[in-house]
Amino acid sequence: MLSIRNRTPYILKIYAIYLYYSARSLRLASKCLEPLIKRSHVAIWKWLQYMDINNNLVIDRRREKRRIRCIMIDETMITVKDEVYWLWVAYEPCTKKYLLMNISKDKTVFICYNFIKRLKKLYGSKYTIYTDGASYYYNQACKWLRIKHLVYDSNGKNIMERAIQYIKDRTECFDDYFQCNKDDCDKKHVKNWFKVFTVYFNVKIDLSKFIRVFNYDGG
Repeated sequence: MLSIRNRTPYILKIYAIYLYYSARSLRLASKCLEPLIKRSHVAIWKWLQYMDINNNLVIDRRREKRRIRCIMIDETMITVKDEVYWLWVAYEPCTKKYLLMNISKDKTVFICYNFIKRLKKLYGSKYTIYTDGASYYYNQACKWLRIKHLVYDSNGKNIMERAIQYIKDRTECFDDYFQCNKDDCDKKHVKNWFKVFTVYFNVKIDLSKFIRVFNYDGG
């Protein structure tokens, strides 16, 4: 079992929150967590206070704001019922995590502004946004939100292209085509798919780090 003096792994915080929402009991969540690590019900309550669980995302705001120094943003096309949509992706190359995804019918400065505004709400503004510089709206949106914007170099371009390609590889099973049976569908099911993908990918990274630490501690 992990030592009590060690900082609680991020993945265990998520698991503790899951236990709480499953049973609606802080004490029961604390007891169920004991085989892995001992933490009081008060500690779990504190985690609940600074975890952002909106939009099906679990984000440790204090932890992520300290770590994020740059964010790469790009957009790519997807198809939903024979219609073209734009997938907006925010990627953090140092932690190798997808921070935010969204889809839109159009590609305008106002849509870009709302996407970056959401990033600012989640992660603050003490970072630099990097883009390919192909569209003026990134620079304009960053000016409005007072966030530093730079154009990434060839190495940054390769990193972002790999991040985008990873997503496309995951959707090849349905040929980048999202089925939809409703004529007036709001495409919420498509947005939810990308939310689940984001959570799964990021938790998988944290879980792999946790397993290495757990094995090192003799767990």
